Amino acid sequence: MEDMDVEDTTTNVNLPEDGETKTEAVGLEGDDEVPESAPQDVVKENSEGTTAADDPVTPATMPTLAGKKRSRVGGDDVDASSTANVSAASAAAASQLSSSIGLLTLGSLLSASVALGGSSSNSNNSSVLPTIDQVQQQSIKNSIDSPPYLHLSKTDSAPQLKMGPDRLSVKGGMRGYRMTRASQGVPPAGGNYYYEVVIQEPPSIQEIINSLPTNVRISKKLQQEMQQALKLEEQRKEQAKAVADKSEKMADDENTAAESSTKTETTNVSGFGSHVRLGWSMRTGDLQAPVGYDKWSYGVRDIGGSKIHCSKREDHWGGEEFGPGDVVGCAISMVPDSTMEGVGAATRDKGSSGSLSHQQHQAQLQQPLPNHNHIRFFKNGYPMGEFIISKGKREGGAAFIIPDGVYYPAISLYMGANVKVNFGPNFIYQPRKLPTGLKLQPMSNLCSPPISTEDATAKIAKEKPFRKPDMHQKFLELVQTEVQVLQDAYKAHRTQHILFVLEERKKRALKTDDLESDAFFLPSMKGEEMPSQ
Repeated sequence: MEDMDVEDTTTNVNLPEDGETKTEAVGLEGDDEVPESAPQDVVKENSEGTTAADDPVTPATMPTLAGKKRSRVGGDDVDASSTANVSAASAAAASQLSSSIGLLTLGSLLSASVALGGSSSNSNNSSVLPTIDQVQQQSIKNSIDSPPYLHLSKTDSAPQLKMGPDRLSVKGGMRGYRMTRASQGVPPAGGNYYYEVVIQEPPSIQEIINSLPTNVRISKKLQQEMQQALKLEEQRKEQAKAVADKSEKMADDENTAAESSTKTETTNVSGFGSHVRLGWSMRTGDLQAPVGYDKWSYGVRDIGGSKIHCSKREDHWGGEEFGPGDVVGCAISMVPDSTMEGVGAATRDKGSSGSLSHQQHQAQLQQPLPNHNHIRFFKNGYPMGEFIISKGKREGGAAFIIPDGVYYPAISLYMGANVKVNFGPNFIYQPRKLPTGLKLQPMSNLCSPPISTEDATAKIAKEKPFRKPDMHQKFLELVQTEVQVLQDAYKAHRTQHILFVLEERKKRALKTDDLESDAFFLPSMKGEEMPSQ
């Protein structure tokens, strides 16, 4: 069903002929005109692959000597609340070293200590090392806000969206489209990357109605549509209950299985009002709008699989409609020495479009040149778009040819729609039928795992920011504390990732044997064998 059209007490909506209008009104799936200017896409990234904006750290209060505790670091009992005065120069060097190996919490705490040590009230110009407790508690907090793996950014998402605790699931609000972006993007000449999104069941019609603001004004047409959808939903529930009751009564009948498997065909209205658009966006894309709203983002929408950019929709490019239960894949290719020259030249080079079918013409238009950055979309592993076989090579399928920039996975949700994103390394559906020569790697490859305790210890021993052995040991204990927190969070994520992909594949009767070779696969996960395909 097309998106709802609702009036709001504060917004009037008029749809232009060539696009759609962005709105704050409830139920309007819309876009707006593209801003004439916007800042360039400039993002500062740290060495571990997450943006500085995604790793906010609130410096803890510097330690006092009161309240001694014991903790275990590296297998030894240590004083978790002990402090030590060090020179500001050594603390600054330790801060820089910590940040360079991905220990952003310790780096931030040490930086705060240096700032306090350099204040006018400190005549000795010395700093204080944080305690193990401080590092541990702040590291745990930061690993929740900004996990040590590729995730949906808390600081680069519209506040109306509801993020899951793993930062990989998200649910839309009830007032128009809102966008979220990933914590890591693909830079110019960065290569070919892929991620997938599982479309979850949306809220029921009754839940949507109950969530509407009390002061919202709804058009008569929409009121009628909502009432009709609500009746259909209630009828469907009654029919399902009747079938279940009948099956229970006939449990001893030999024909039970055949009869209970027969389902009454009804209109699926569970997705009424809820919609999804997803794709790729630069940092400058509007978060209070859908993917594809402005010139900074490119998306595909659930209705008809239409592709959208600059609020302009194209319906007949070979896209496919998708809904709850579907898995939508998004791929991007960022090539070296890219250019926008030659876009659309394929038709001129290969012949007159007048002699080609619509499918052949679209396939030629969708075949990027070797120096073209481009975006592709998939549904349940199979590519959208049009393709042709030319001289034994499969060509076509590109939804967009795009200029250079840093592009982030982007998802926009509307009226309570909710999804689960999978950045890899394992996928429910591996992308199939790719153009000849194209190989995709998971987005998760852009975010390196946390440093190991052994590597961190070796790095500290080599750099030696503290010359005194006792200070060196205290600093090493702080490093090991944060490393352990990050490693625990990463291992928990990878284990849950395997379980999620395993369960989703089993639902779809897909093979799972390849997951057993993953280092984080546990024997207890094996369960029943699924048929190979």
